[in-house]
Amino acid sequence: MLQNRRKGINTLSDPIIPSAEQLAESRREHWHQAGNPLLTMESLLPWLQTSGLVLFAPRGQQFPCPAPTLVEAVLGAPTPASSVADREPARSLLGRMVAEGTALPLNLLGAPGTTPDEPDFVVATAVFAYLFTLRGDKAFKQLPSSSGPFKVSPLAVNTYTMLSESGPRSAADLANELGKGLTEAAVLRALSELWQHLRVFPVAQSDGATLWELATARFTKAIKSGANAGQPSALSALITLYLGQAVLATADDVELFLSPLAPRSRVRDVVHALTAARELGELVVEGKHVLHVTGDLPAFAPLPQPAGEADVSPSLEGDGRIKKFAGSSTRKPALGKAKPFAADRERRPFDRARGPVRKPAAKGNTSVRPGKSTFNRPWDEERAARAARTQPFPSETPPKPEFQDIDLDASGDATPTEAPGAQPRPSRPT
Repeated sequence: MLQNRRKGINTLSDPIIPSAEQLAESRREHWHQAGNPLLTMESLLPWLQTSGLVLFAPRGQQFPCPAPTLVEAVLGAPTPASSVADREPARSLLGRMVAEGTALPLNLLGAPGTTPDEPDFVVATAVFAYLFTLRGDKAFKQLPSSSGPFKVSPLAVNTYTMLSESGPRSAADLANELGKGLTEAAVLRALSELWQHLRVFPVAQSDGATLWELATARFTKAIKSGANAGQPSALSALITLYLGQAVLATADDVELFLSPLAPRSRVRDVVHALTAARELGELVVEGKHVLHVTGDLPAFAPLPQPAGEADVSPSLEGDGRIKKFAGSSTRKPALGKAKPFAADRERRPFDRARGPVRKPAAKGNTSVRPGKSTFNRPWDEERAARAARTQPFPSETPPKPEFQDIDLDASGDATPTEAPGAQPRPSRPT
């Protein structure tokens, strides 16, 4: 097991618990934000297929959960506030992947981006079936309805009909064909409604224009597969994909990331079911309970040590069966001024060679009860012994005066006589 840990191989009984810095470094390396950008579609596509579902651009305030973004992976560095120029390379690569049918832009949050056709999520084609199970309309062969859970506006219904008859069109062309004084902004709002229900999607062109196309035109196989799948299976797959790209994440992060697709209570139930089935493992990092896919925990790189700091790892000393740990020759100085340890101080309350150590006898008692082992008190070990008493205590106490009967009428040389049967007079209380 120790050899597996040194090689970076994790076992179920001995997981490696990283620190917060190691987890952040592992995420940056996995998300290609540590100076290793993905500048070509050949390098970007495998990363997207492995991650499954990623954000297109950072949304820290709106979506505060750890997740990779396509823009930062292309730039190779974390950019919380990316501009339109920073997003242009990622937008160009996404347009090529959408044209080839390997990726699909999504609008799950419903919030407008920098441009009307900018997505908030990007999903691989192999994972799109799970999203359609949770978010798509199962009656995809029919026209959108203006009532029900997937209702859209009448303009969106007419726009969908126009796209199904004439093929991909831009928003300006749709506004001209629909007529009746429609503006391009109104058509874009109708296309956004259809986009949220996974009915249409934008395809960026090389000349800067954007064409809108029906989802059933290119992704019919994935849509049919998602319409026939169950929601627990789809949620289980998406939870596994998110934990794979986030390395370690809390249950709240999982619920927040999948909240645009399903209610958080339903996601929580699936997480509990996977944890009970031991498909997910738990660790405690910096006081937080985090989840990870069982058996898929990566090896975390050790943190660099500051220059000049010596290695204080313990080593074994001794040749016999019993060994002892010995630290490095250079030790870190203790904080504060510690009192030096007295080398001649002995803490041996019992010595088999000399027998039990007797504690000093009490006053007036020069012997210790036989058969009773006594020990020194800790506060008496370093105290100096008292000097011996020069005058011993008197062995006898002076007798009390007896009652005497003195004849007051007699002469001065009369001697006191003792009354017969006299008892000592009790003393009066003062």
